[in-house]
Amino acid sequence: MSDFTVENGAKMVYNHYRKKGHGSMAPGESVKGKEEDPDMISMEELRQRIINACEEVSDNADILTDIDSQFGDADHGATMISISKAMTAAARDADGTIRHMMQEVSVSVEGLSGGNIVPLWHAWLEGLYEGSPDVIEASVEDIRSMFAHGLTSIQSMSDAKVGDKTMMDALIPASDAIAASNGDVDEILDMASLAALNGAEFSKLVPAKFGSARAFGEKTIGTPDVGAMSISFFFMGLSRK
Repeated sequence: MSDFTVENGAKMVYNHYRKKGHGSMAPGESVKGKEEDPDMISMEELRQRIINACEEVSDNADILTDIDSQFGDADHGATMISISKAMTAAARDADGTIRHMMQEVSVSVEGLSGGNIVPLWHAWLEGLYEGSPDVIEASVEDIRSMFAHGLTSIQSMSDAKVGDKTMMDALIPASDAIAASNGDVDEILDMASLAALNGAEFSKLVPAKFGSARAFGEKTIGTPDVGAMSISFFFMGLSRK
C-alpha cells in the first residue's frame, strides 16, 4: 500500500523547486532581473514547462510502478516514461507557434503502446492542441481555453468522474482550478498543481470503479490511483518554469 499523503506530497513540491540549480525558488518564480508579463506565456516558456512536467513524471516512474503493482500490471511507470520521452522530444523539436508545438506533442503520443492510458493521454493532449492559440505568446485566457478543451476532449472518451479512482480524480480538479482562478499564468498553474495533488490524495479514499483495479473493489481503498498520481506529477513539473 502506498504511503503517499498530502504532507509528503507537499514536501515533494517544495524539494522540487530547490533541485537542479533552482535554489530556494518557489512555484512561479523565475530568474531575477528578467522582465516578464505575468499574464502572458511565451512559446519558449511553455516548451520548458512541458519538458519539466515530463521530467517530473519520469523521475517518479518508480513510485508509479510501485502503486500500479498493487492492483495492476506494474507497467504504468514504464508507459509514462515512454509518453514523457515522446512529448519531450516533440516539444524540443517543434518550431512555429504554440499551436504547432502542441499539435506535435499530441501526435507524438498517438500510437504508443501501453494500454488504455495512452489513448486517454492522447485525447487530453489533442484537446490542449485544439484549444491552443496560433501565436508565439499566449495569454492567461488562452491557457484557460487550452485546458478547458483538454478536459472536454478526454471526457468525450471517458465517463469517469471525481471519485471513480482514475486519472480524472486529479485532472478534473486541476482543470477546474485553472478555469476558476483569476491569477496570472504562474498562479493558475500553481493552483492546478495543488488541486491535482489533493485529487491524487483523495483517490486513496474511494474504491476503484474502472480498469483492472475495479475487480479488487474496496481493497483498493488506501492506495492512490496511479493515473491520478501521473497527472499530479505532470502538473507539479508544469508549474515550474
